[in-house]
Amino acid sequence: MKVTNIENISPERTRKYQQWQWSREVLDGCPNFMFAVSASMTSQNMARHFPEITLIIVYLKGDQLNYCHPEHELEEVVQKIIDKSKKNLDYTDRIYQEWTDSRLNLRKLYSQVNSQDISKLTDEELLDLYDKVTVDTKETLGLAFFIDAFPVCEDKIAENNFRDFLAAKGLEGKFSQYYGMLTKTEEPTFQNRFENELRVLADGSDKSKMDEILQKFAWLRSTYINFDPIDEEYIKEELGHLKDEKSADIVAQKEKLKKELGVPAEIDNQLALMTRLSSWQDQRKEICLRSFEVGANILDEVSRRLEIDKSVLSWICPPEFRDLFAGKLDLGQIKKRRKNCLYIQQGDDFEVLTEKAAAELFGQLFPTNNSSDIKELSGMAASPGKVTGKAKILLSSRQESKMNKGDILVAGMTRPDYMPALRKAGAIVTDEGGITCHAAIVARELGIPCIVGTKRATSTLKDGDKIEVDADQGIVKIVE
Repeated sequence: MKVTNIENISPERTRKYQQWQWSREVLDGCPNFMFAVSASMTSQNMARHFPEITLIIVYLKGDQLNYCHPEHELEEVVQKIIDKSKKNLDYTDRIYQEWTDSRLNLRKLYSQVNSQDISKLTDEELLDLYDKVTVDTKETLGLAFFIDAFPVCEDKIAENNFRDFLAAKGLEGKFSQYYGMLTKTEEPTFQNRFENELRVLADGSDKSKMDEILQKFAWLRSTYINFDPIDEEYIKEELGHLKDEKSADIVAQKEKLKKELGVPAEIDNQLALMTRLSSWQDQRKEICLRSFEVGANILDEVSRRLEIDKSVLSWICPPEFRDLFAGKLDLGQIKKRRKNCLYIQQGDDFEVLTEKAAAELFGQLFPTNNSSDIKELSGMAASPGKVTGKAKILLSSRQESKMNKGDILVAGMTRPDYMPALRKAGAIVTDEGGITCHAAIVARELGIPCIVGTKRATSTLKDGDKIEVDADQGIVKIVE
């Protein structure tokens, strides 16, 4: 992997990129934490299974990160998987087995790193360890990040096929309810496992449970910019939100509903595929969060040895750390990245632009549109209901304090660290995502309306706008 600082790109490349349609996810992040995650999209494993994905652009302005994919590449991946899953799931099952084996090995590596005293390693041993963690994380995630094509892809093939099937039966109004049920994961999520541990803690029978949970789930509220280990205060707050455990037989409920509807085999395979991807996506997210814990521990040690603040190290990509230790890395150039920078990632090559050049290229690819005349947005109804409330734009979970009970949470996409804000929300509206994305799943669990995939809610709506969210029709209206 090679990181190169460049002044600009050729006019020919710029024009080519401008001709493409791009998906964009906005979140908070920093280059160091995001590196292995974004690198996985063009990793060897990804290229072996999905050579359609060739390019990613990441733009950062301060702590705000824009994660951008060429739309046509994502569409090719989705279509490929749908086509190969018409009769059975053998194709994705083979990749899933690779993922399972690689994920288990990676978790063993993380446990070894977190349990050893890395302060006793030589500089070379520490760098070798960091390289291994980065490469193994990148290649493992490379077996799962094709899943991102489904929630951000404009053409929701599987969802549309099921919607058409219901419409033919006069049941289109039941889409979000039925699709949510039939694609619900049948395996416990990492949030479910955390809650099960809290239930043991709550009954008071295991006095050592608090320390065990703090260690086992230290990574739970990590973000793409910060490792923030959970503490006793966090656990006590989560205990207050703990609900009674439900023991419904999800598999039996699904089979009963499919039989009642008379779901044909091809659509049944697509539903099974989306169910698998929901579980797979959760496992992938867990690996991301765990990787932030391991990476933060290594950064702590590097900061101690080199006496460089972690706020600077966070803007250095892992492949640059050997130059950092050798005194060959220009920290002045690194500090420029903190203002704004843009990464163009192709395979193992990472080109980095900073300051004016980065801002100009991003502005050419994503010109600012005048949204003052837009009074209505449409998206996919992911959880039914209709409410009116004040919009609150959250580009980061750290903005949770602006949310009041009943406000409409508007975000690019949501992640587990958004849960405190989501619990206050009267409804959820997102730019990206599909019926099985995090926002959709949480909204159905909380029983609040949700519309996903509007593409421009965060750039059109403003804090305080009074909006009507009609999640029965998938329409967001600006009332005033």
